[in-house]
Amino acid sequence: ADYLVMLENNDELRPTGGFLGTYGILRIKDGDILSFNTHDIYHLDMPVQTRINIAPPEPIKKYLNKKWYLRDANWSPDWPAAARTINQFYQAESVLNPAAEKISEFSGIIAITPKLITDFLKITGPVMVEEQAYNQNNFQDLLQYRVEKGYQVLGVSSWQRKEVVGEIYKKLKIKIFDLPPRQWPEIINVAINNLTEKNLLLYLTDSQLENIATQNGWAGEIKNYYGDYLMAVDANLAALKTDAVMKRSLDYRVSEEADGLISKLTLNYAHNGQPDWKTRAYKSYTRIYAPLGSKLIKISGYKTEQIDTGSEAGKTWFGFYLIVEPGKIKSLTAEYKLPPAIRLNNNYGLYIQKQPGKELDSLTVDLSWKNVIKSYSPASLSMQKIGPKRVKWEGDLNIDRSFEVRF
Repeated sequence: ADYLVMLENNDELRPTGGFLGTYGILRIKDGDILSFNTHDIYHLDMPVQTRINIAPPEPIKKYLNKKWYLRDANWSPDWPAAARTINQFYQAESVLNPAAEKISEFSGIIAITPKLITDFLKITGPVMVEEQAYNQNNFQDLLQYRVEKGYQVLGVSSWQRKEVVGEIYKKLKIKIFDLPPRQWPEIINVAINNLTEKNLLLYLTDSQLENIATQNGWAGEIKNYYGDYLMAVDANLAALKTDAVMKRSLDYRVSEEADGLISKLTLNYAHNGQPDWKTRAYKSYTRIYAPLGSKLIKISGYKTEQIDTGSEAGKTWFGFYLIVEPGKIKSLTAEYKLPPAIRLNNNYGLYIQKQPGKELDSLTVDLSWKNVIKSYSPASLSMQKIGPKRVKWEGDLNIDRSFEVRF
């Protein structure tokens, strides 16, 4: 079975976890890894740039590039949709590319963000490549420096600069397979935790296997949920690796007004960096996904005509471009009216999805009603009942979260 593995760099955040800088072909037979060869994504994109002409989504066209290539194919935050697009680009580009491996059908598309690797390195200890020790603390920074800058010092050509990625993976695989059996449960736990946190996303072409992945919450799809829904999706467009120094928080309030439910979402961004070779002003095309039929009232700091709106995966989204200068904090609030069907007689449910690759340490959910609240869940996170009709949670958004209130 052949799998297309996309290595996503979440220091350059994109809708499904990060910029697709490197891809690999993973070959598995009878549960054994036969080979895993990684390549710089530009090896596929560059040779075909005059021969391929696919119009990108409008924000990519406006803020990044007039044409669409594999490296920007994960534009949908719905991983199954993104994976299918990635596959289409791989097929289109590899056919035109004499050097590329031609694989007409993959058994699956897998996305990996660096946290999976650093979690494995915690267990295996460092791996040595080119006389350099890659460990849990330095892996992402060191690798980034090596492929962006350090390759020149080593006399490696820019074309070969990402071959080191494959070397690290090979060494890591050996270390994992050399672990004593008593440590295997740790490795399995790391894999499962990273699936839950979406640092590892699976798209499997076998529909039965894909169903199992979906049931376990490993498929990265935009959830089909009966009640209220929220996902805030950032896409770093030409802001280098600035996500490494961005801190974010999210505050979501719903209040029951005379004419229905009004949502107030506040997104806060703090840019804790200074300009250098991998940091500049943060630029993101950000989309807010809300229940289908939500009506935008306003977004602070924007005129109505600066906000795009559309629908995808059974949700309505509002999109806008934002810039945060180094050392600055930016806060913006979106107000919108939820569709009437959201509040069922005596029950309100909310599902908030984590964007893969995005660290969000501070999440607040604050709900105010006209009726007295009888019960609510979860009882976990830091939770307070502010009055008989208002309830509030505080926590993080490192996994998907769901909330429920009954009246």
